[in-house]
Amino acid sequence: LLHILHCNAKICHRSTKPLEMTILYESLCPDSQMYINKLWPVYRKYHRCINLQLVPYGKASPSKSAQFGHVCQHGDPECWGNLMQDCAIHSNLSQFDQMKFVTCQMKDLEQTKRKSFTCARLLNVMYPVLRCMGPSGIGDQLQTQSSIITKRYGFSEIPAI
Repeated sequence: LLHILHCNAKICHRSTKPLEMTILYESLCPDSQMYINKLWPVYRKYHRCINLQLVPYGKASPSKSAQFGHVCQHGDPECWGNLMQDCAIHSNLSQFDQMKFVTCQMKDLEQTKRKSFTCARLLNVMYPVLRCMGPSGIGDQLQTQSSIITKRYGFSEIPAI
């Protein structure tokens, strides 16, 4: 898909309707990391031609007893990362900056393992993200919505487009 977009740049610039693209991924998945890092240069060049929806949930599942309200494939640190990225994506960031933020987080998975807010600070969304992730924030609702979107597609592997 990205290869087609890359090879058809002239068509992209003449098109009035952007390519609709939903990315299902996990914040600590090495395959997701590789995909996001490969997508970023193409997205940076053709972002005006892509309507991108980022969905950080993956193979998680809802659980009332879990610390983050969900059980994640790569443990609690991944649930924290999915929640944090969902909160950043749904803050006041433009679509371009959403992708910039996710790429920043995914460049070094240790940031998520350390619960780092470095990328949120860089894009000036640290306080909205902290509020969203807090006990009275909407983070759990965002993750529930990401769960619904992910399940709707029914993919067995992550990342998925």
